[in-house]
Amino acid sequence: MTTTKKRAPAVKFITPEGVAVFPKLNAPDTKFKAEGEYQCKLRLPAEESEAFIELIEAQLKAYWPIAKAELEQRVADAKTGKQKAESKKALDEMKEAEKPYKPAYDDDGNETGEYEFNIKTPASWLKDKGKATEKRMPIKPSIFDARGNALKNPPEIWGGSRLVVAGEFRPFNMPIGVGISLRLNAVQIIELSGGGGARDAAGFGFGKHEGGYEGSDEDQAPAKSSGPAEDGDQRPSPDDDF
Repeated sequence: MTTTKKRAPAVKFITPEGVAVFPKLNAPDTKFKAEGEYQCKLRLPAEESEAFIELIEAQLKAYWPIAKAELEQRVADAKTGKQKAESKKALDEMKEAEKPYKPAYDDDGNETGEYEFNIKTPASWLKDKGKATEKRMPIKPSIFDARGNALKNPPEIWGGSRLVVAGEFRPFNMPIGVGISLRLNAVQIIELSGGGGARDAAGFGFGKHEGGYEGSDEDQAPAKSSGPAEDGDQRPSPDDDF
């Protein structure tokens, strides 16, 4: 009888406020994955970086013996000598995968004490894997404004925007090593960068010129507002396949 292995409930996190670096939040990035993924590198100040790294490392430390036990079980369950040899090799060569964070540098190549955290999620997930009803379901991170209102039509989020990111720690055991990824679930916009979104004149680089043309109230475009999202959370559970 085959039993389905269930993962432990995902551990959630919410970051301190940080600065977005080359975010891909309005549309998925398909440069390296055809199915696309949403991602946001978030740069945190030194003190906040240190605290968040401690949380990540604690999760990784807790997962390491689980990963080792899984490989030991794979050795015990091997059906052939080749399978057993491959599983033993994987067990003997256990290593850490690349970290989901890197130090930030200034223009002179010196570490600033800040860190950039790579937080991302696939743009789709596989529902009913292996069944006749198998199909790809889209994923899109939820986006909120600074007051906590869900944005159905969020503005363009550019690098330099100040964000808070909510997500989950996702440990993994793969040929590249034992590691942990930071799964992106939602973003709160604290401050939009002038590089995108609803830019004013300063955002385009214009200054003020005295004595020139001044539009009337009717000429000026009103600010657009977005209401709360109407759709429910269709996010898959940690047991779903990506």
